[in-house]
Amino acid sequence: MHDGSRRAGDHRWAWPLFAGFAAHNIEEAATMRAFLDGDAGGLGAALGLGPHLLPAWLVAVTLVTVAALVVVLAATGQRPRPWAREGVTVLAVVMVANVLVPHVPAALATGGYVPGLLTSVLLALPLGAAFLVRDRRRRG
Repeated sequence: MHDGSRRAGDHRWAWPLFAGFAAHNIEEAATMRAFLDGDAGGLGAALGLGPHLLPAWLVAVTLVTVAALVVVLAATGQRPRPWAREGVTVLAVVMVANVLVPHVPAALATGGYVPGLLTSVLLALPLGAAFLVRDRRRRG
């Protein structure tokens, strides 16, 4: 069941989720060049990573940030869209998965910092997990 009463209050989580997502993408954008210039922590040659990827990566991260903003705006407007409210849940899942799949393993593999590590652990993981726990309780 996807009634408004069950989902009421999601808007309170949508903006903190987006803020964490945007901060994470900003951290990645600000630190990616140095990471790629430094052979991506030793992973560059093995994974084909290098400075040549930076322009395409910046476009991609900008597009996903704008897409997340559109979802949050649609979920928090005067007439929230059901698809957008579900999209906020997807954003939370992506934020948690993004910590567990590339960031923490990449930091362990390189033995140091990788772009986005700090905000993924300090913002994305707690915000995304808190939203998902609350959402699961609400869904019953």
